[in-house]
Amino acid sequence: ACGQGNVMKEYRRQWGGRTAVDVLMPKQGSSAILWRDKRFLMDAKGLKRVHQLYLLRLIEQINPTSVLEVGCGTGLNLFVMAANFPEINFSGIELTSEGVEGALAVQRMATLPSEIASFSPLPPKDLLAHRHISFQQASAANLPFEPGSFDLVFSCQALEQMKAVSDLAISQIRRVTRRGAVMIEPFSDYNVDQIRRHRIRSQAYFDASVADLASFDLKPAFICDDIPAKIAMGVAVIAAAAV
Repeated sequence: ACGQGNVMKEYRRQWGGRTAVDVLMPKQGSSAILWRDKRFLMDAKGLKRVHQLYLLRLIEQINPTSVLEVGCGTGLNLFVMAANFPEINFSGIELTSEGVEGALAVQRMATLPSEIASFSPLPPKDLLAHRHISFQQASAANLPFEPGSFDLVFSCQALEQMKAVSDLAISQIRRVTRRGAVMIEPFSDYNVDQIRRHRIRSQAYFDASVADLASFDLKPAFICDDIPAKIAMGVAVIAAAAV
C-alpha cells in the first residue's frame, strides 16, 4: 500500500462487483483484538459497527445539516448514517469506480436492504433515506467541492491507506468543511509499541499524530482511544473543530 496506484488497484479488486450487502455477508476469519486489558477475536464487521456507533453519537452532538465521507467504499457507513439521520444531506467520495458502482446499486433499491438496516448499531428511522445520498468518484487529494461545502467531513480508516497523499487529504478535508471533521484513523500517538510501528511502516500506512492537525487549522475537541482495535494497529476517534 505504498502508493495511490497500489491503493487504487487493491480497492478496485476489493469492491469490484460487490455492494454493501456483499460486504456484510458472513466469511471465515477474524482478527486478534485488544480492548483495555482484554484480548479476543472479532471480524472486521464487528469493528465497523463500533466505529459506526461513535459516528452516530458524534453526529447527534454536532447536529450538522450536510456531511461528507471521504473514502466511502461501497457506501455502508453512509447508508447507516442516512437511515438514522434522514434530515441530513449526506455525500460520499470514493477513489474507485467499482466502489461507486456498488453504492449506486444499493441506492437504486426501493428500500434499504434488511442486511444493512439490521447492521445499524441504532434502530434506523427511515429506510428510504439511502436514495438521497450523493456518491461521486474522486480522490481525497483533490476534493471536487467548493470551500466550506459541508458542516462535517468524516473518514473511517480511509486515511489509513493514504500515506502518499495524507497531507493533501487532510488539507482538502479542512478546505471543504465549515465546522470540523471526525477521523477514525491509526494516529501515531496510539501506535507507539514496536509491533504496531513496524506494521504501519512496512505497509506505509497513515502515521500522522494528533498534534499534526493543528497545522491544518483543525483543533481536536474530542479524543477517544478507548475502543476495540486490532492488536497490530491501534485507532482513535478524533473530532476536530475547524479554526
